[in-house]
Amino acid sequence: MKRWGFDNVDDTNAMSASMVTEVYGKCHLLLVRLNPEGVTSSWWKKGHCHGGFLRKEAKGYSPTVQLYSVCPITAKHNLRTVSHKTKGVFKPTAASFTVEDNGVGVDWSDLAWEPNASDMLDLRAGMEARPAIAEFGFGPTQQTIMGNKNVKLPDFKQDDIERFFALPDRLNIYTGEILYVGQNFIESDINSFTVCSGAIVFLLDKNQPSSVDEADYGKAVAIHSAAHPVLTNQNYGFLINEHPVFKGL
Repeated sequence: MKRWGFDNVDDTNAMSASMVTEVYGKCHLLLVRLNPEGVTSSWWKKGHCHGGFLRKEAKGYSPTVQLYSVCPITAKHNLRTVSHKTKGVFKPTAASFTVEDNGVGVDWSDLAWEPNASDMLDLRAGMEARPAIAEFGFGPTQQTIMGNKNVKLPDFKQDDIERFFALPDRLNIYTGEILYVGQNFIESDINSFTVCSGAIVFLLDKNQPSSVDEADYGKAVAIHSAAHPVLTNQNYGFLINEHPVFKGL
């Protein structure tokens, strides 16, 4: 990671420093409070993930800045009840974004939802099986880091992993290519691990094909959701404009 503009980037040749500054505020850290089910103590576990805000209608000025109403967004599995084989069940009881060093609580209607078989999706509609994992974010580990499949990772200590792949409690920009575009999702080779769920996927301003309009540089296109369990350069995210939840926004 290298400081580039207002943020840290894994490849400074993939985007300009001015673009980093432009997209810096498009993604926010999301902290979920996970309480152990059936335990009366005040102890709780932190769930780390990401999210952002979709802009809706204009709400005037204050005093010279245009104000808008917004819709909070993240990967849904970040809000689910988490069951662990040995540690028991953890239920999310609160969730808050970090916005300019301030905590902004969100009253999610589906906080602590419990996944079932009906929630499973066949993204490629049977064309080609590419199963993905949707782990809850407790931090990057040797097992959860995803990257270029041709790069053999050394045996990092946990502190080394966090310094190399993600600075604690900071946003970082990871670059890559969109490998496949489905009806309502994309697959990409962006480096990721379990903390990255809910991160905003935006278009870079360098090395784009002619099919990408320059006016779309920096625009958010998808929400990073999960990664392939074996292919270390295969991630998926849901397209914002094509997802039925966002059709009316």
